[in-house]
Amino acid sequence: MAKLAVLFHLLGATVLSGVFLLIVLVTPALSENAFRWLPIAVGAGVIAAIPPSVWAARKVLAKTRGV
Repeated sequence: MAKLAVLFHLLGATVLSGVFLLIVLVTPALSENAFRWLPIAVGAGVIAAIPPSVWAARKVLAKTRGV
């Protein structure tokens, strides 16, 4: 399960980090201090992608083990 979860995490972390980066860049109050907030946004995206990755890996493995 770990390999599949890591694969999902690579994809999910990239998407969530991009979304959080856009939020920082579009919000005027945050974009004034972008050099401070961009690394925080990327870290938050990486951490936020962990639970959905594990959930998706479990669901995929549960579906494929029955075959």
